[in-house]
Amino acid sequence: MKKKIIILVIVALALNFGFKPATAAVDQRTVDYLSQARQSAWITQALRATGQNNLDLSYLESFNPANATDVAKAVLAIVAGGENPYDFQETDFVALLTDYAEEGQIGSPSLLNDDFWGIMALISAGESLQSEVITGARDFILAAQNEDGGWGWAPETGSDTNDTAAAIMALLSAGISKDDQVIQSAVSYLAGSQNEDGGFPFAEGESDAGSDAWVITALNKLDIDPAGWTVGDNNPISHLESLMLEDGSFRWLIDDEEGNLLMTAYAAVALSGQFFPVAYYQPENNQNDEDNNQAEENNDQNNNEEEQNSGYYHLRIEGPEATICDRQIEGTTALDIVENAAELCDFDYNITQTEYGPYLDMIAGYQAEGSDGWQYWINWQAANVGAGDYDLELGDQVLWAFGAWSIQPMSISVSDDNPEPEENITATVEYFNGTNWLPVNQAWVVSEGQNYQTNEEGQASLSFDQVGSYEIYAEKENFIRTNRQNIIIGSGVSQSVGLTVVVDNNQVQNNNNEDERTLSFVLDISDLDFGTLRPGQTASQIVRISNNGEVGVYLEGIVQGDSLFEDNLYLDNDNWENYGVSIDSGRNSDLSVRLVIPQNYNSNGQKSADLIFWASSN
Repeated sequence: MKKKIIILVIVALALNFGFKPATAAVDQRTVDYLSQARQSAWITQALRATGQNNLDLSYLESFNPANATDVAKAVLAIVAGGENPYDFQETDFVALLTDYAEEGQIGSPSLLNDDFWGIMALISAGESLQSEVITGARDFILAAQNEDGGWGWAPETGSDTNDTAAAIMALLSAGISKDDQVIQSAVSYLAGSQNEDGGFPFAEGESDAGSDAWVITALNKLDIDPAGWTVGDNNPISHLESLMLEDGSFRWLIDDEEGNLLMTAYAAVALSGQFFPVAYYQPENNQNDEDNNQAEENNDQNNNEEEQNSGYYHLRIEGPEATICDRQIEGTTALDIVENAAELCDFDYNITQTEYGPYLDMIAGYQAEGSDGWQYWINWQAANVGAGDYDLELGDQVLWAFGAWSIQPMSISVSDDNPEPEENITATVEYFNGTNWLPVNQAWVVSEGQNYQTNEEGQASLSFDQVGSYEIYAEKENFIRTNRQNIIIGSGVSQSVGLTVVVDNNQVQNNNNEDERTLSFVLDISDLDFGTLRPGQTASQIVRISNNGEVGVYLEGIVQGDSLFEDNLYLDNDNWENYGVSIDSGRNSDLSVRLVIPQNYNSNGQKSADLIFWASSN
């Protein structure tokens, strides 16, 4: 029987923070690390905080904001770069930001972080404290303060150190005195959140670099020495510095093996003694430096994957006749992920060096010729740069396909992925034209040797007679083959796990085997809690699967529920669709379950899904 468990994955979209203690200095290795990395608004502010000039703002040439926070970050970066935010690349970025103001607040009324950073961006641009936009956002923040003195990322959410620090800096920027009771209550909340190691957690638990940096940055703006906040021999600065690695980067958590780019940017701001905003625009002198940088909104948890560091990404390669590769692959660019997949997916390839850069002209014997060749898409969007120049970001999904330049990707979905035998379900096939998903007429839906053709709505009706696990996909000439969709027919022998909070794992048995031996397995876990994650973060849990039946089993995993899990859950570092394991009777198998929140994920709140394990005799 399928068991539905609520999944509590809170994706807080609050902007992350920057850090700096007035009594510390930023190591040159950290400055070099940031200077050589792929630039972003957070890195620009961090480099300005450390005294760097001639900053690279070219990443804003293709600026396409999704929300008020994106515009606020851009304004802060433009000012930090010494440019005019009222006329940068022939655009008035300040006007773009104020256009998000409505009903006495900035951006979404369900968020606070856009008000924090909106105020700081407008102040950095030189807007008046008496501006209706600033006073409205200020009052909105004041009204949302929690009883414990802190703020969360949204009204009526629990307080956290990161957003409380940002709120303090925003209110100080908006003219609230540091002696005001509102500020003093917030400082008391921060003081009460400090751990024995001298560092700070996000809300509770282990200290992390981001939280250290945010608190230090707020203390810098309050003219409070962070080194004076001691617990035994520890303080926020000493804890933050303990997270620095040999290359100058900072890891998020003490057990992380690699540094995190955004954590490093935040740390640079904090340890340079700065705060937000890191600079203020003056028409006659764009170099007035007094504030700080804020750090953007993403950390990695437990196996962090940075914008330019090697990480695991989902790669699908579709040839003219079959799928060549469909799995999680390590890589840094859209080109080298193909090179890394060659051995794992057993295909050959060829890269030709041209005057325009490397060109992938052959995969698995399919050679580019005439108008047909290999093309790639990132998250369904056709890329506009060479594959070797596209740096993969956390959560990216890479699709390579062979065909004419006009081919477009298709996707398949079903109305019910757990029907009963002989029950009709609807498969829907759509293609992406670069802007919208549209139905595909006369596409062939393929499953278990059966073909079903779609109608004008892109739909086909199909049914399955036998209990079991099935895989379907769709094809049509001049389109790219779809993703694979898994379907479970009947209740059979399965185990369902909620993907966060408490999971009730009941043993599942089936005594209908012909030899009357028991087919049974159990999940030896009490919960799968991914905690509170922000865009760009990842978290992992271990599930032990025990075969306590009398026969060997073969297990497959299927995810059903919110698309966040369906698109971004990985089993043993591979896409969950590819998971399969044989377990002998009386033996166990430990499974790594990893959730990745894409950097561009813009939803928040509770998300739910089921991780279903389907067993058959081995």
